[in-house]
Amino acid sequence: MTKSDTLYSQNLWDRGYENLNFEKVSHDDIVAQWLTASVPSAIANSSDKKPSCLEIGCFPGRYLALMGDRGFELNGVDLTPRTDIEMATWLRDSGYVTGQLVREDFFTWNPGRQFDLVYSNGFVEHFEDWKKVLLRHAALVSPGGTLLVAVPNFAGTAQRFLHQKLDEENFARHFIPSMDPALWARELGPEFEIVWQGYFGSFYFWIGEQRRTLLQKLAFWSVRAAIPLLSRLLPKGHPSFAPYCGLVAKKIAIRG
Repeated sequence: MTKSDTLYSQNLWDRGYENLNFEKVSHDDIVAQWLTASVPSAIANSSDKKPSCLEIGCFPGRYLALMGDRGFELNGVDLTPRTDIEMATWLRDSGYVTGQLVREDFFTWNPGRQFDLVYSNGFVEHFEDWKKVLLRHAALVSPGGTLLVAVPNFAGTAQRFLHQKLDEENFARHFIPSMDPALWARELGPEFEIVWQGYFGSFYFWIGEQRRTLLQKLAFWSVRAAIPLLSRLLPKGHPSFAPYCGLVAKKIAIRG
């Protein structure tokens, strides 16, 4: 598997990130809230060596900064051109302890080590052969370490309908059958203990860039205007409405 197997062109990522400013993730960010709830703080760790984390698809580093605030040594891999120079410099200048922050192809990169925490947000679902992508994540987790995977929930009934009708180009860049945490859990097998799997977040809806008809634009803005109300009325974390799904798994340490 190579980067060419992805459904989302690297050029699209690069254009979107070309002029993006480096900043910490907002406390209102749904994924940030999930990560904070799922990853215990490492700041109180009594060891002189900080626990390590690796973010796969790490640019622009806002979630790495979140992990830095929680006491982790920061490592990341991404193909975006600004990763290894500008993003790495920003994280170091912000006072975080950094390890390997590289501009490399995840599928050929060899870090030469494993990590206490490995995670990705919105990465796995861009590959039809998502199982190999997931297992490569798993191989980089240290025994006793934690794996977190989160992706948008375009497979939920309501979310799927909205994206198909109003966001079809973006929808086509995602491999919908991969958006199933129960499948991830089965694929990981007995080497991992599943801590949590499921759907998270109140109802939310966003779209990618594309040309739209006037009717589509009106429908989108109607949905957007209704989000505050719908997020209160619709059940939080419901498979049909939740904007994200995820998994938390712990790699079983082999006792010798």
